[in-house]
Amino acid sequence: MFFTGKGDLKIYGPTIQVTILPSTVEVEQLRKNGLTIPTLQIIALIDTGASCCSISTEVAKKLSLVSFEKETIYTPSGASEHLLFDIGLILPVFPNKAIPIQVFAVNLEKQPISMLIGRDILSICTLFYNGSDNSFTLHG
Repeated sequence: MFFTGKGDLKIYGPTIQVTILPSTVEVEQLRKNGLTIPTLQIIALIDTGASCCSISTEVAKKLSLVSFEKETIYTPSGASEHLLFDIGLILPVFPNKAIPIQVFAVNLEKQPISMLIGRDILSICTLFYNGSDNSFTLHG
């Protein structure tokens, strides 16, 4: 399936709306207990410079995600420790499948996005970035 986005890529970059839900294990436990599965639709930036995905700390709080460890991540501004979470990610190119991934919680409060999509997810997709047309296409 294809998803094409259009807009001012130079200012906003390639952004898509995604759905986040708790880990597969948590979803199964909630289903078993007859409870509602919390989901959150957010805006994500496709970031080819990020080796892995990250979500805002606010998203982690809203979904009451439970971290299983801390790891060091490296950015241009240095190294820092961040909590790691298991989540399910639904992309527009895989609308009927929650992809189980691990994400870091990072501070994105001053950004117009709530997630960075890194190369861990891009490794299962094809991304075409057409700067002259201000469009991009994600294929899964």
